[in-house]
Formats: sequence, structure tokens, C-alpha cells
Amino acid sequence: MKPVNPNVENIQPAPNMSDGGKAVRFDGTAWQNLADHKNDHLFFESWLSLQSRILRSALNGVVVVVDEVEQDLRPAAYWPPEAIPDKDLIEIAEAAVRRRTGIIRRNSVNDVETQSIAYPILIDGEVAGVVGFNVQPGSDVMLQSALRQLQWGSVWLESHIKGKQYNLVHGAASRLSTALDLVAVSLEYDEFGPAASATLTEVASQIHCERASFGVVSNRHIKILAISHTAVFSRRMNLVRAISSAMEEAVDQERLIVSPSSDENIAVTRCHEELARRYGFAGPVLTVPLYDDRRIYGALTLEFHPDRLLEQDDVELVTALGTTVGRVLEMKRKESRWLGVKVLLSMQRQLHRLLGAGYLGRKIAVIAIAALVLFFSTVTSTFRVTTDATLEGRIQRMLVAPYDGYIAEANIRAGDKVSRGQVLAKLDDRDLRLELEAWASRKKQYLAERQRVVANHDMAQANVFKSQIDEADVQIALLNEKIERAIIVSPFNGIVLSGDLTQSLGRGVQMGDTLFQVAPHESYRIFLKVDERDIEEVAPEQTGSLLLNSMPHDPFAFTVTKISSVTLSEEGINMFRVEGLLDITPKGIRPGMEGVAKISINEQKLVWIWSRSFLNWIRIQYYKWWL
Repeated sequence: MKPVNPNVENIQPAPNMSDGGKAVRFDGTAWQNLADHKNDHLFFESWLSLQSRILRSALNGVVVVVDEVEQDLRPAAYWPPEAIPDKDLIEIAEAAVRRRTGIIRRNSVNDVETQSIAYPILIDGEVAGVVGFNVQPGSDVMLQSALRQLQWGSVWLESHIKGKQYNLVHGAASRLSTALDLVAVSLEYDEFGPAASATLTEVASQIHCERASFGVVSNRHIKILAISHTAVFSRRMNLVRAISSAMEEAVDQERLIVSPSSDENIAVTRCHEELARRYGFAGPVLTVPLYDDRRIYGALTLEFHPDRLLEQDDVELVTALGTTVGRVLEMKRKESRWLGVKVLLSMQRQLHRLLGAGYLGRKIAVIAIAALVLFFSTVTSTFRVTTDATLEGRIQRMLVAPYDGYIAEANIRAGDKVSRGQVLAKLDDRDLRLELEAWASRKKQYLAERQRVVANHDMAQANVFKSQIDEADVQIALLNEKIERAIIVSPFNGIVLSGDLTQSLGRGVQMGDTLFQVAPHESYRIFLKVDERDIEEVAPEQTGSLLLNSMPHDPFAFTVTKISSVTLSEEGINMFRVEGLLDITPKGIRPGMEGVAKISINEQKLVWIWSRSFLNWIRIQYYKWWL
């Protein structure tokens, strides 16, 4: 305890002050009640009586303790028993609680001086109560002595409250241990029947009752499912019916029933009394309703021997067992039901929640889902097939090397725009020109020789030289053609799709090697990759829209022109090549641009559009595994 630190205060006169009461006669009854720790009222009242006798000058007093349920300070006892503490005593008690120390006050009412003392009861630093007395006037030394005596006497109160707290904690721990042991028994069995029978038998053994029964609500009646020490029983037995009636009696009143009852709020116990008298052991009967999500799902009934007296600890233990063991048995009962029954009951429960009170969020969600289903089942939209698309030139010209040679000049690269007749590259023609001069010299020589033999009238030899002159003309024409073709020019206005010879000057090329790929920049086609699962919906003359990655704000209309029977495989998916033409060629587009194309098929309901792919997948899987 903390040392006394009295505060002496003067209080102005207050009206309606009680005249106090006389001290009770000192006898052994108060000491006997003080030893009874079970009755709080008698303990506190006896302590006040004894303390007032020790103080001698006490007029009246009060003990205020913390209520266990509400957790606030409430008067526990008065002295004298019929006296009600006046305003001054209440105020000094409140002041002692606030200051957590002993307080002395002098009061003056109607020229009559009285004095008040109060001391708080502290347990582990927390206020557990306060005791106060109005005493007759005396000196400061007498008041301090009285306050010190009050501090010493409050040790009894502190010890009593601590013991009560210990009993509460110990009782709760003992009930929890018993409940856990019984839960462990129920979990040893997988099936509900053996688990319920073994658990109830253990309940009867632990609580020392003659019989324990477990029942559940079924069609507004109680159905007995298990009885202790009984493996097999008939629900038509009179005993079973009596137990069921007792459970229904407690369930209908929605309260715990003890028969015979000493509760001030008398409950209807006719069925309990009949069970004890006709079919039981003529002793106490206790029934605890079992709750699950604020509803009663069953009851637990215990029958005791006539010599057994039920105490509050027994009632609290059975209530704890109903909360723990009852829930475990109910879970096992639900798990042991047939699957069809589980589904039916679950649907029934959900329907009850949907149509009954509460669960506003669930009702709103169901209404929203129903509205969405109705919307998608009635509203139609254009069904489109979505594919990847690539822009290509409608005509693509390959410019190849006309003969084996070397790159002499190249000023154009891929991506450059070119005009018709523009030089793209040149091949080295020096060897051709030298060979051309050689053949020209030969031709001159052949002409001179032919003139000589003609002058000699050698016509046979003249014909030979004529043939050689013709050969020279052919070679000269061929060389001129090669020299002319050594200049690579654009065949039309367009754009170079591929080919960069600027880094290959002097490199040798062979006849037929591709040098450039050129496409006209005013005529394009679309290359679509359509999934094989959607190809049956696509047909020529269908229209669609194309959105290029480089122009995401401007969709372009196109028309399907050709569906190829050649498939392409990408990432394990077969694709069909579909071609289309743009209705209008926009500015700024180039071959090779990619985007997304949507081909408009027909009008369909939204639910069909969104579920089509999934339903087709289901059909394939069903055919694959079942048919």
C-alpha cells in the first residue's frame, strides 16, 4: 500500500446533509461474514460495520468497487445498512479516486461541523474501489489517525478483491482446460456419431452428471442426435421425447434453464421438471441453447443426481462447453451429410439470406448481376474478329543484279522515296566497255577482210567473214544491253523497302542477287493473321477497320479481298493469311507498319459475343475427353 498523504479541505455548507446513523453493536456475526468470501455484499457490509467500530467516531460509510461487467465504480455496501451516503461523502470518494490518495475534508452544514475521510483501493496501480466515512469532528491528529486506520483496514478489501479476481481467472482457465480436453476427444473421430457419443460420455464424466444429451433444430423441433453412455436409441422412446421437449422449452425461451431454478426471473420449466420426475434422476436439469451466427441451432441438456447442487461455476462451465464442444459437433454433423444435402441446404441458406432481413450488400450485388445478365442477353452489338495486321505494298518489285559484277555506285537506302527512272545504283562496267571495244575492232577487221575477198571473187570466204561480222554485231548489242542495265533505276514512284548498298561498294554480286525491293507509295494492301478458330466467320467483301500503332487516333476502313488457304504457325497457334484493301489511302503510311484490325461479321447478342470462345473451348474439351 502507498503511504498516507492526507489532504485537508474545507467545504462550504451544503443542504440536505444526512444526520448519519449509529454504530452497530460489535458481535461475532460480522467476523463470520467477513470470512465468507463468496458473498460480496455481506463481506463489504461486515467490513464497514467492523471498521466503524474501530474508528469509534464514524457516522456513516460506503464501499464503492469496480463492477465486473460494466467496468465502472458502483456502491457495494452502506453503513448503516439503511443509510444512503450524502453528497459530501460521494464527493470525497470521487476526489480520492481522481487523486489516488487518502483525503480528509471538513464540512460545515447548518453550523454543524462534520468531517469526511476517504481512501482509494489500488491493485497493480489501477483503482479497484474506494471507501469513505463521515466522522465526528476531531483534531487533525485524530483525523490522520482515522485515515491511517482506514488505510490499514482497506487491506482486507484489497485482499478480497484480489482473491475474487484470482478465482475468476482460475475458474476461466479451468473451464478453458476442460473445454479443450473435450474438444480433443471430439476431434479423435472422423464421423459425427462416434465423436458425439464419446464426447457426451466424457462430458458426463468431467462434470459429474448422470446423462448428457445433444440435439439440433430440425423443422422447428429438436432432434436428439446423441446421448451419453448410449450408442443406439430410438427417437420414439418416451425418454428421448422428454429430453427433446426440455430442449425445445429452452430454445423457445432463448435462454439457459436450470431446474429447479432460483433465478429471480422465473422461466417456464415444466418440461424440465417432468423430465427429472418421470424419466430422469429427480435431480437438477440444465439446458444450454447453442448459438451459431446469432441463431439457435441446437441445445445441450445435462441431468444430475439429486444430491448434486449446481453452482454458478457449473453453469458457466456448461455454457463454455456449449460454445466450444457444441460448435465442433455441429461442424462434424454438417460435414458428415451427403453431398446433395449439403448443396441443397447451402442453396436454401443463401436464398434465405437473399430474401430475408439483412445482407443488404449481397442483395445489391445479386440485383446488379441480374441487371447485367438481362442487359447482355438482350442488347446486341456488331461481332468483330480481331487480328494482327501488317501494311504491305500492293505491288512489290524486286530489282536484281543483271550479271555478275561489282557495285560501283549506290546512293539509295531502304526507306528512301524514289521517283520513276531515278538511279538507285550502278555496277562496274569497265570490263564490259573494254570487251565492247574489242568486238568493235574485230568487226572492223572482219569488214576489211570481207572486202578483200570479195574483190578476189572468193565468195565462200566472203560468207565466212559475213558470219563473223554478224557475230560481232550480236556481241556488241549484248554488251551495250549489259552496259545499259548496269544502271539500276526505279521502275515507278515508290519507296525502297529493302536494300542498302552504300556500305558494299566494290562488293561482288552474282546475276539474280536481289539489290532492292521497291513498292509504290500510293497503293497498299493489308496482311491479316486470322486465328483458325475465327476463320470460318471471315468471308470476302466483309468490311473492317484498321488502327496502326503509329496512328492510334485514326482508324482506316478496309475491305477483305482474299482468304488464303496457306496457314502460318506462330507460338503454337495456326493462322490463316487474309488480305484486304484500304478504302482510302491516307497520307503518312508506309509499308511494314503494324496494327490491329477488326473485321465486322454480323450483329449478335453481347452474351453470345463474350461467351463464344469459352463455349467453343468447352465443346472441344467435352469432345476430347467424353465422346
